[in-house]
Amino acid sequence: MSPADSVLAVNDKQLLRVQLGSHRGRLFCAVRFWYLDQRTRELRPSKRGVSLPAGNLPEIIEALQKIVAQMVKDGALEFTAEGRPPKVNGSVYPPDF
Repeated sequence: MSPADSVLAVNDKQLLRVQLGSHRGRLFCAVRFWYLDQRTRELRPSKRGVSLPAGNLPEIIEALQKIVAQMVKDGALEFTAEGRPPKVNGSVYPPDF
């Protein structure tokens, strides 16, 4: 893992890893769920994830910040104590939103 990588614990079976990488000379940011392989006891990448062009990261971050702000305004996301994950209220938006 490089110093720029981040790992977030989603639950006791999955991690969300955000890492910088390159492929065919292009820099990208990979956001992917990882799971613990029960047979080998090793962390493995799942199919759930996305690779984003590094050049677009500032615009992507800005768009995500707008979404977070809207969710807070709507009451769908509440930040509690520092260092704790936010509380999500999924009932704010309709099921097929």
